[in-house]
Amino acid sequence: MMLRYSTYILLIALIFLTDTVKAQKFYNTEIAAKIEIVESNGLYLITANASNLTGLNRSIRYKFSIIQRDGTNNPKKEEAEGRFVIEPSQKVILNDYAMLIEKSKDALILLLVYDGENLIGKDRVIVAEIIDEIPKVGERTILSQALQQGQSIGLTGLIIEDTKTKAGRDFYRYFFQKCSIDNIKWSKDIIIKEDFGLGRSTVIKVIEGTTTIVKFNAQPRDEFLRKASEECIRQVQGHFNQLARTKQLLTSY
Repeated sequence: MMLRYSTYILLIALIFLTDTVKAQKFYNTEIAAKIEIVESNGLYLITANASNLTGLNRSIRYKFSIIQRDGTNNPKKEEAEGRFVIEPSQKVILNDYAMLIEKSKDALILLLVYDGENLIGKDRVIVAEIIDEIPKVGERTILSQALQQGQSIGLTGLIIEDTKTKAGRDFYRYFFQKCSIDNIKWSKDIIIKEDFGLGRSTVIKVIEGTTTIVKFNAQPRDEFLRKASEECIRQVQGHFNQLARTKQLLTSY
């Protein structure tokens, strides 16, 4: 029999808390694990970070888990793993995730950092416990900070918003969320730009550099915008695939 979501979360939280109390002085002393969350445009943007507190290069691996309830109130776990080499006194973003606020207020987020098989850093967040402390910022603020720090929020190129209406903002949110959840990355910035058209209509353009990859007339319906975001992502992926093929062809000559 499957555990109900609330019971499952409570058990994991208690196990994590007990383990932390027993050995808290041994964790996060050399490599500090930290989960950070901000709220923006109807999303929680979550980053898993690690800081090297030593004077040596450190090779680490991590597990980043997010546990939410599914449609039947059972726990659904999504997990990402990876490896990093962190320089002395360096802080790096290991991974990130975007969640719709209305579906994630009781989510449990875990970050575990290992040196080989040894657990050396960890952090845990239950969103409901810190919901009043989560800062609200505009997407532009996040992107500006990332540019200033020479970082991205999970994407090699940034996804930049330049919209004017709710339909444009919703399209951007669906586009950004899909890229974050599916870990879709591109090598250059993508701009989501919305212009006023005839009458009360608007036109949404997906742009890379000076190239408009796709444009369409916006509609306010959620289902339309969601499907449009998925189709535009496929178009953008095709655009970068074509660039890669062209570059390979030129290199061969």
